[in-house]
Amino acid sequence: MRRKEGKYILKRVLRGRIPDAVLTRPKQGFGVPLEICFSQLLPTFFRERLSQDTRLGDVGLRGDAVRALLDLYEERRSPDPCLQLWALLVLDSALSRLLEPSLSLSAAR
Repeated sequence: MRRKEGKYILKRVLRGRIPDAVLTRPKQGFGVPLEICFSQLLPTFFRERLSQDTRLGDVGLRGDAVRALLDLYEERRSPDPCLQLWALLVLDSALSRLLEPSLSLSAAR
């Protein structure tokens, strides 16, 4: 950092090798290829994680509704449910860590 300019040294080293337009443009985000993950890479992983009623059910999410969303995606291969399924997976992972902290603490000792 130099005068509120991030990655100053990296940009200085790359100047002349990469166009200035690339070095000076604002940060850009990118999307996670959720459709590929759900359909090709890890389809059974998502179904196994999200079909369980335990953690998501504990916070009031109905397991049948989650399974219906999984079924909808598998039938239509539409990108629409991907973001919802991804959010449910993230929630399930967070609940796993929050509700079972004794497992991670005992393993660290």
